[in-house]
Amino acid sequence: MQSFLDLAKARKSVRKYKTDPIDGEALKRILEAGRTAPSGNNSQPWRFVIVDDAKMKEALFTVASKQRWILEAPITIAVIADITAKLKSEFKDEPVSTSDPRYNEVLIKSVRDATIAADHIVMAATDEGLGTCWIALYEQEDIRPVLGVPDSCYVVSIITIGYADQDPKARPRRPLAEIAFKNRYGKEPFTGC
Repeated sequence: MQSFLDLAKARKSVRKYKTDPIDGEALKRILEAGRTAPSGNNSQPWRFVIVDDAKMKEALFTVASKQRWILEAPITIAVIADITAKLKSEFKDEPVSTSDPRYNEVLIKSVRDATIAADHIVMAATDEGLGTCWIALYEQEDIRPVLGVPDSCYVVSIITIGYADQDPKARPRRPLAEIAFKNRYGKEPFTGC
């Protein structure tokens, strides 16, 4: 079993996939990893749409900047933040839209939590020996109708998943000394305890 750090370093954005199908049990484990992600107040605002239909993939391809790997990957999972999961009960009966500025704070918190679930999905897929690519190059008003997503939800990402038909090189990362600080942002670089 590899360490989490090794797994994180092994993860790469895959943009070319084999046609081999994904085992149903592996897909369940991947989704279970997303389901078990942490969320503020245990609100669990994430929703997942698993796309394997060729016409649906074609529609996603069209609205997501025509990235061809959407068509190639056997599975695409849309990770969606449902802001109603975080609303107080007194607001649950009124119409809710992510574009309504009254819900900006709850939208940010819902997207934050759904992003954690999406990352769990990516890492679980990597652990299963599968490649992934996180895609967010689309407009909400274009992708929502394709997936049947209501206005109370925000499509955080679509993640292509499949067996890699390429081995992309690891992309460079900034040194820890440039991005980690001790006690206050931008002051003393973190060099260890």
